Amino acid sequence: MKFCRRSKMVLLLSGVFAVALAAWAAIPEWMHGIDSGSALERVFFSKVPMPGGEITIRRPPAEAVPALGEMIKSSPRPEELYSLRAMEEEQALDFTAAEADWKLYLQTSPAKAEAQLALADFYHRRHRPLDEVNALSALGRMPPVAAEKFTALTDQQSWKAFERIFKVIQAQALGKTVELDQYKAWIERYPREQSLYSRYFEFLLDHKDFKAARELIASYQGTFPKDEVFLTKARALLAYRQGAVGQGLAV
Repeated sequence: MKFCRRSKMVLLLSGVFAVALAAWAAIPEWMHGIDSGSALERVFFSKVPMPGGEITIRRPPAEAVPALGEMIKSSPRPEELYSLRAMEEEQALDFTAAEADWKLYLQTSPAKAEAQLALADFYHRRHRPLDEVNALSALGRMPPVAAEKFTALTDQQSWKAFERIFKVIQAQALGKTVELDQYKAWIERYPREQSLYSRYFEFLLDHKDFKAARELIASYQGTFPKDEVFLTKARALLAYRQGAVGQGLAV
């Protein structure tokens, strides 16, 4: 009889341990770094009695959100708290409040690029591609940062933002107008990057926007007057695409 009770207790404790382990695994990785005994720990976790002793569980968003609101009121630097509250509001499916808090995070955070990317990621999760593009475009147009002085162009935050923009545009078929605007913004941010002009020129030819293609050739000539190779090829291609094969060959 004692053996039976002991076995039941072992099974019960094993079940409790398994539940606690599963709950811990479900906790976002960033929460694992919360200091024990801190105010944030009390916001996100609570202790509950169990037959084998107290265990720590995560509070539901319905409790964490108002607790974070109280912390924000008394915090001199609430920017990170806005981002934490936004994540909890997403968990609670209150996306209007989450969007407002992601914007407050962007407004108050000194790490503007990081906050701008967080807002873009929110729009990506909500499947709002045009808003995602606009948020990424704002990130892409940010001025160069000192830390990226020796960073390869394709690894810079602005460049990666524009690369992601065009993936979103293609995947969501956002249309020519959006793509045009973003090509212009990309070239404005990197006016000395010749590959962008070639990429934009091909796009204009594919869409038969010959007027804009001529304007791009003129703009390129003003920026790179000695690059006769691109200018010659571009003029020939433009003539050819417009049906003037003889003129294209002559160029």
